[in-house]
Amino acid sequence: MKDSVIVSKEIESLVDKDNIFGAIEKSEIPLAIWCNDSIIYTQVLCANISNGRIKLTFKTKPRLAQGLLICNSINKILIGDEDDKDHLSFKSCEIKSLTITAEEDMYLCRIVVLVG
Repeated sequence: MKDSVIVSKEIESLVDKDNIFGAIEKSEIPLAIWCNDSIIYTQVLCANISNGRIKLTFKTKPRLAQGLLICNSINKILIGDEDDKDHLSFKSCEIKSLTITAEEDMYLCRIVVLVG
C-alpha cells in the first residue's frame, strides 16, 4: 500500500508533491575552509550561526582533519557557492572547540569558531 496525503485545493500549489514526506534531499551546501597550509572542500552537514559563533559539522579526509588539529585559527570559511549571492564568508576565525571522529574512510568534524 502506498502512502498518501489529502491536501486542500487552497494549498495544493504550495505542496511539493514529489517530496511530500521530505525524504528527498534538496541539495548539498558547499563548504570551503582555508587553514594555514591546506584547504578543505566539503559539504555542510549541519550549521548554526549566531552571536559571532559558528558551529559546523562536516566530513573530510583524515589528513585534512588532522591538519585542523594543529591550527588554532582559520583564515577563511566559505559556506555556499562563491558565485551565489547568498553565500556566507568569514575571515580570521578563532577555533574555540574541535571534535573529530573516524567514520569509515572519512572523519566527521564538529567545529566551533569565533568570527573575528
